[in-house]
Amino acid sequence: SVRDTVAEALASLENPVTLHLFTGGQGETDGRETRDLLELIAGASPMVSFSVSSLGENPQAKEFFSKLGVSHGPAIRIEGEGRGPLFYLGLPERKELAPFLEGIALASGAPADLPAPVEDFLMNLQEEVLIRIFTTPDCGYCPIPVNLAYSFASRSAKVTSLIFGSHQFPKESQSFGVVTVPKVWVNDKVFVDGTAPSREMMAMTLVGMIRQALDQSVPSGKFRVQIAN
Repeated sequence: SVRDTVAEALASLENPVTLHLFTGGQGETDGRETRDLLELIAGASPMVSFSVSSLGENPQAKEFFSKLGVSHGPAIRIEGEGRGPLFYLGLPERKELAPFLEGIALASGAPADLPAPVEDFLMNLQEEVLIRIFTTPDCGYCPIPVNLAYSFASRSAKVTSLIFGSHQFPKESQSFGVVTVPKVWVNDKVFVDGTAPSREMMAMTLVGMIRQALDQSVPSGKFRVQIAN
């Protein structure tokens, strides 16, 4: 059951994590289902607390999300002590539940388990990076890039990772040219469709995408990156 899956995934949390749900806005779907799921998750671990507020009543959150092109909920902020927040926009169900729970574990202090060159790259990152990943609940290839985006953000305060459930955010999906999932964007400049054959290869692909996105000599606009071999 979902409850058992959640309890097992969160059994070893070390530090408190708060799940903030922001709701409302024109176009919102699955707000009630998202709230029910987060309440179930919070009920499964004493380390997880849950709060909900309307974007209309929270100008700070509304401004933050609107700057990222997000005008409605459900929008989830996963916040741990001493770690930058992680974000999921939509309802993290079915195959998206496991990487969402891994995000909670990362926010609680779980190791990111990244290759040493990737750790070094993130430790030395000086510029702001925005990773957007578009997913669907039955996408078997989505969990690895989602987990990596959360891992990158948990290791560097310079990285913000936004995971979109395409079903709940169809306008955003259309704006970012989502035809297949996962679709990964870095700094709204560099994108890749799909994922690499292994987690390590995908981690290195993300590093390559970040390098290209930050490279001033790469023309601005959409720049296609081939999956690393």
